[in-house]
Amino acid sequence: MPGSKLLIKRIMSLLLVALMTAGMSFILGKALTPVTFADYYNHEMKAIEDSGAEVDLLFVGASRFYSSLDARILEEELGLDHVVIASTPSQSVNGSYYMMKDMIERMKPKKIILGVTCDQLIEEDKVQGMLLVIDRLSLRNKLEMFRRCFYGTDLLYMLNIYRYRDNLDDIFKIRDQKKAMIANNWIQEDDGDEYYCYKGFIYRYGSVETGNMPMYFKSSFSEDAILDKNLDYLKRCIQLCKDNGIELELLTAPTSVMRMYYVDHYDDAVRYYQKLADENGLVYHNLNYLVDRETFLPDEMMRDYNHTNGEGAKIISRLYAEILKKEAAGEDVSGYFYPTYEDFCASVKRIVSVDAEVEKENDVYHLALRSLHNPEVKVLYQIETEDGEVLVPWTEETEHDLTKGLGEIKVIARSTDDDIGRAYQSYYIGD
Repeated sequence: MPGSKLLIKRIMSLLLVALMTAGMSFILGKALTPVTFADYYNHEMKAIEDSGAEVDLLFVGASRFYSSLDARILEEELGLDHVVIASTPSQSVNGSYYMMKDMIERMKPKKIILGVTCDQLIEEDKVQGMLLVIDRLSLRNKLEMFRRCFYGTDLLYMLNIYRYRDNLDDIFKIRDQKKAMIANNWIQEDDGDEYYCYKGFIYRYGSVETGNMPMYFKSSFSEDAILDKNLDYLKRCIQLCKDNGIELELLTAPTSVMRMYYVDHYDDAVRYYQKLADENGLVYHNLNYLVDRETFLPDEMMRDYNHTNGEGAKIISRLYAEILKKEAAGEDVSGYFYPTYEDFCASVKRIVSVDAEVEKENDVYHLALRSLHNPEVKVLYQIETEDGEVLVPWTEETEHDLTKGLGEIKVIARSTDDDIGRAYQSYYIGD
């Protein structure tokens, strides 16, 4: 009938338009997608998968893993063929689960080290962090993660044309970057900041002077604050390894001493993970509790408040490889770690950091000073100009007013008898 034929034509036309729209969206999305660490990672993983090899040791976790665990050193020290660091910035627990699931399906790793931190169980998922995981997943797990972890308008991130919509002006630069990546045989050049090095390890430059570690956001751990969905995915990770007969360990990678001091009830988080590990027959280590870490991992080995730099990664990787070897041989490795947070803190013989909260009212700048250190340390503060002129001499007072127009100033903290290192921060006072 004429009416039926017309309806069929309209349906076919709509389908054709939909296919053309999807095709154009895919093509433009590919053109807008920049070169990222995921490109290098995926290339290496495909090469391992195509060779039929298995991953000997897989690390899954957030950015502290790819900063502090050098796969090259771990392979060399442990005598393994394939150590992979499946790590992304702000990797949520559900992201770790899907990363682990994907790698198990593709090249069943013999052992997995799962990263745990003091805050990941109590934080909401970050869309950008989950997307960085999705970039490294095979299609089926990519779609499953979208379906289970993204809601509402966040599902638009399934379209790269939406996710990278701000890159329209860079489309030709992105094309040239992709050509250069292929021409360079998928080896990223060292740009002096950070670069993709090997099997998920990112070599990072930068260094923080001891006593000059800036203080950032304060956080707190509490079992009552743990989100059910985060704990559920952590338990799924554990069960996934049990179901596949894969040995699993839990690991907290190193952060700065400042960061540890700035988490209320940090020791409760450590005890929580230790209890979880014990209940599931797992090993848990916290590399922040390494004995004498102040000696071999000073702030100079940190890129920033939360990550080691490339040189710090070499130190940590060799030491952790030593721990894993002794553990595999059935030796006791407890001597490598301070048993408690209190023991760790007692080993820190310095003022960790100083900070000034600056507020302006009319022509007066009000400074509220604070510092991080062991409780028994009594602190004095001094404020100087950039040229060394003393504005506020050594005092225990933490509240001070300064007039405008001083320019660069330095806030310094030391103990009352000056027997431990000083900490300082610089600020600009003026319009």
